[in-house]
Amino acid sequence: MPMIDLYARKDLFPPGTDRQLAEQLAKAVIRAEGVTNPGPYTLNNTAAHIHRMEPEHVHTAATDSARTVHVQIITPTRRANARWPETTGQRGHRDRHANFGRSYTGNPDLGATHGGD
Repeated sequence: MPMIDLYARKDLFPPGTDRQLAEQLAKAVIRAEGVTNPGPYTLNNTAAHIHRMEPEHVHTAATDSARTVHVQIITPTRRANARWPETTGQRGHRDRHANFGRSYTGNPDLGATHGGD
């Protein structure tokens, strides 16, 4: 089952939104993996972890106390689970989750600096 980790400054997302963030991230990954009608097993075992960090602990090479979000998605390989397409679900996650972060923070530039490299 996929596991999702979201790392962000603790002041980036509104207080009290962790449950909603986790649920929407998990359901987006489930959809991306091609599961159209997830059952209890999938819903109960696709985990999303929200890591809220102190602003002074989040940096980029160019910015101190950066307002950035890191989303890491770990999915089983085809060998681990033959029912799941090989990494198909991971394609496009970056854009989906950048848009997701923008919608919660109201910051249109969030995720725009990744550049895909």
